[in-house]
Amino acid sequence: MSLKYINYYMPPREKQILELIADGKTNRQIGAALNISTNTVKNSVSRAFIRLGVESRAHAVAVAIARGLIKHKGG
Repeated sequence: MSLKYINYYMPPREKQILELIADGKTNRQIGAALNISTNTVKNSVSRAFIRLGVESRAHAVAVAIARGLIKHKGG
């Protein structure tokens, strides 16, 4: 079984960050919105990538939406 399909759990903070990524926000903008440092955002994004088995922000958003972890806002 591939590791990228094992863990569907996503901590609430990582979901928040993925939703802001889906809105097109940068790490700096996410940090300001959530009142956390840019380094904390980077670490959370890296952990989310590992959980989702992805290597890019766009792919992370697509997988998170497909798994129902975040909502698609349309566009």
